Parts: sequence; structure tokens; C-alpha cells
Amino acid sequence: MRDLQRRGSPSSSPAPAGTILVVSPVLPWPALAGKHIDIAGHVAFFQSEGWRVVVVVHRELSSELQERIRTETLPAETHLVARSGRYVPSSDEAVAELQSLVDDLQPDVVWCGCTDTVLLGAAVDRHRAELWCRPHNFELGQHFEKARSGFRWTAWNRWTALPTWLPSRTGRRIHAAEQAMFRCAGRMFFISRRDMDIMSRLYGTRDGMFWLPPSLHPARIPVKPTKQTLDVVYVANNYTSPTQLEGARRLLDDIVPSVEKSAPGRFRFHLVGSGSEKIGEEVATESVVAHGFVDDLEALLQEMDMSCIPVDIGWGLKIKMVEALASGLPVLGDPVVFQGLPDVTGAYAPCTSADDYARALLALSEPDERRRMADAGAAAYGGWQRESEGQLRSELARARKHAS
Repeated sequence: MRDLQRRGSPSSSPAPAGTILVVSPVLPWPALAGKHIDIAGHVAFFQSEGWRVVVVVHRELSSELQERIRTETLPAETHLVARSGRYVPSSDEAVAELQSLVDDLQPDVVWCGCTDTVLLGAAVDRHRAELWCRPHNFELGQHFEKARSGFRWTAWNRWTALPTWLPSRTGRRIHAAEQAMFRCAGRMFFISRRDMDIMSRLYGTRDGMFWLPPSLHPARIPVKPTKQTLDVVYVANNYTSPTQLEGARRLLDDIVPSVEKSAPGRFRFHLVGSGSEKIGEEVATESVVAHGFVDDLEALLQEMDMSCIPVDIGWGLKIKMVEALASGLPVLGDPVVFQGLPDVTGAYAPCTSADDYARALLALSEPDERRRMADAGAAAYGGWQRESEGQLRSELARARKHAS
């Protein structure tokens, strides 16, 4: 076993309620990107419930990653297990290293932080531990959409698409990994209700499937009733991803001109994330500000009035969208952005055309309307979080009782 762990709790801590081994495809700290935020949030939730959490980072080895795990003070004990590739059986070495950890820790639950890590979790003798999985995406649908630009996956066309996606080697591997997850995982906690629905139709409905939104606790963003120019933000992890770049292009090429025509000078649009500076240089208007990577994103968001996410492709759940809802920042976006959530009228603003966005922004220029949507979004997220985390607590208690 590589000696790359950091202890997250002092030895004098009270006896834990149980032990959960989290197999993650990324080192979740710092929690800046979507998957990192989700995994780090649930590690913190498990710890808040009194559980001992040990994180196993299952990814390609790099000297930088090894150095971070060796030298940084991390929120949980962390180990590194090498991965040779995605959606393929784990190497004998990786299985042996995880098996050694399982034998030593005797966990109650092995939590696989995405679909392809379940292959490693299923390959070891877990003794009494249950195998749980957290799918972050309908990976097959995501792969297929990216491979065929403009294709939209629905319940109506999934069977006609079957012969097209399976010949792809990657598609076959993803299909096999998702089938294995449905076969092996005792519990599955989906980040997206839409993913849960479509995947259960494809792989079969079964017991032990739950919707679990990200565990977030952002600071509330106040409504600013006296501002003359309202600030609208688009946040992307980077501007090289086709999905996120498409959203930025749609914002700049279609939405900003439509809004400027309807209400010149009333709104200022902010692009945030690595690579946004280059795109900002191409825009000849004072109504667009490109920030690049922002060290303190939370501080910047406190100055914003709305979030705009014109992305019409992708699966899973846009965590930046959920963060905005939870913090009381009104959100506008393509209907695809909200498909992973329950339908709650008034909690967010689905838009399909540039004119839709312009009308929604003009409506939200009224402080009372911004306050109404902010309250509705924050209340909706709070209700989802209480219900889903209550279910997760029940499952943790059941798993602990089963293991003992």
C-alpha cells in the first residue's frame, strides 16, 4: 500500500458511528469543480453524521497528485490507488491495494463516487460492507450526445439509437460499466432525477434507487433593490469543454444582443472560469466582463443578481445551477439544465430562445420578482435536501445495523 495517507481526525475523537470507504475518481479538495463539490459535500455530510470517512482516489498516478496527498492537510484520511483507464476492469495491483484497505478498515459501506469506480469496488471482497454507487451522469447518453452533435436523447429514440452507439469501443465499455453498476450496487444515489429515470428504463427498474442532490451550504446572496445595472453571471469550469463553450457562445452571440436591443445598459454579463478571458477579447461591448479564473468565487457571486446557463446539452446536474438556487440567486437556463430537478414552477426560469431570455431578464429586473424567485429557489432546494439527506441517514443506519 502506498504510504500516501493523511489522517483527518485526531485519535482522541469519539468512536465513529461507522466507517465508509469513499472511492473517488478525483481528489475532491479543493472543491471547485462540479464533481469535486459533490464528493467533498457528501464526505462532509458523512462526517457530520459521526462516520469515519476514508477516501480512496482511484485515478492515473502523477507526481503532483502523490505530493498533494502526502503533504497537504486534507479533510479526511486519503489513499491513492492507480487506475489504468476508464470503464475497464481494474488492475490486479489496484484491486490488491483496495482489498488491503478493506481488510484493515472493515468498512460498513463502500461508496463509489462515479460509475466507473464501481468496477473496482465490485472486484474486492467487501466482507459485510454494502456497495453503494453515486452516478454523476448517464455516461452513455453523455458520450452519445458528444459524439453526435445536435442529437437529443429521449425515451422515444433510445432504442433506434442502440445500434449506433454500441459499435463504439468507448460506448460498449460505458454500457458494460453501467450494467455492472445496476447489477452489483446495493444502493444507487443518483445526482439527477432524469438520469435515474432514463437509466432505469434502459438497464431495468430495481429497488435501492434514490435521488440525492448535492449537499451544499452556500451563503445566501442578497437581493440588491437599488442597483441600476444588474449583473448576470455565467460560470464554467473551463472554456475548452464543448458543452460549456457552447453555452458561452450562445450567451454572447444570441442572448446579449437581444437583451441589449430591448434594454440597453440595463444588464452587465460576466464570464467566469479559466479561458473566459480569450472569449471576452472577441466581444466588442462594455456589457460583457470576462474574469478568467476567480480565486474567491463566492465573493464575486455575492455581487451578482442572476445566473444565466444557456446550455442545451448534457446529463447529470449542473452543480453551479444548484448552488445558485441554494444561495438564492435567480437562475435562467435552457430546459435541459433543469431536467435533473423536480418541476417547481417559479423556482427557476426555463428559456429556449434569445427572446425568452430577454423577457425573463426584463421581468427579473424588478426587485420584487428577483426576491420572489430567489426565495422560491432556496426553499425548493432546502426541501429537497432535507428529504434526501433524511433518506440517506436511514440507509446509513440500516447499513450499520446490517454490518454489525
